[in-house]
Parts: sequence; structure tokens; C-alpha cells
Amino acid sequence: MSEKRISSQSELCSEIAKGVLFCDIIEVASGHKFKGLNRQPLTKRHFSKNIKQGIEALSKMKIFMNEEGLAKEDKNTIFQFLREMQNLHNIQKMQNVQNVQNMHWKRIGEAGKNELNPWMEENPEKQARQERESKVERILEVFGLEQ
Repeated sequence: MSEKRISSQSELCSEIAKGVLFCDIIEVASGHKFKGLNRQPLTKRHFSKNIKQGIEALSKMKIFMNEEGLAKEDKNTIFQFLREMQNLHNIQKMQNVQNVQNMHWKRIGEAGKNELNPWMEENPEKQARQERESKVERILEVFGLEQ
């Protein structure tokens, strides 16, 4: 299955309003896992359900978004969301680097420095997350929101 290429701000807004990309961006930025997300929404009801899941996750992180603005593909609302997610992602990356360093030294210690560690092995879930992260980073770059 080929990835749909987003080439304009209006296409980006439209895709985010469907809720799948919205939730993928939240997942990449925060690590929040969504259950029951409709990955192939066909109706406005599906879009709305996806958006509500994302908004609930954001509100737990004390980030509040205008659901109506997202649903109406309002560029200001969507770009505010992208900036919030970029900030959250940057904070998470800094924390993750420290966590990985700490975990690395705790798990392998001095004796295992040169051994391959099981937590480093690739798995399908990790690959899917890396693909979503790459997609989000490309979107941020295309629309001038990169670091």
C-alpha cells in the first residue's frame, strides 16, 4: 500500500480533520497509544470519533484543542495543534534520550557492553512507530515547522 503524499496546506488540514493523522501525530509526539482508532474513516461520524479520541488524549496532557476548528479544517487551529505537538515531541525526545541512556547502562552494565541486547532488536510495532515519526517529521519540514 503506497503512502498518500500531502502536497498542500489544505490537503494537510483535510487529512488531520479525518482524525487518523491527528492521532498519529499525537502518538508520535507523546507516546500515547490509541485503541479502537478507525484507520479508514469513511464518514464524518468516523472522523469525529477519531478526533474525540485525540482530544481526550490531549486534554489528559493539559493541551486543549478546539474540536470544531479541527473538524472544519481551520488552518489556525491545525497549525496551533502542530506547534503544540512539535513542542511536546521535542520535550519527549530529550526525556527519551536520557531514559534510553539510563536503561542501557542498567541493562547491560560493564560486562555486556559489546553484546547485542534484546531491547535493541527491531519489531513490527517499533517499525510502524518509526514510519509514523518519519511521516510527521516530513510534514513538519514541508510546512516550515521543523526544529
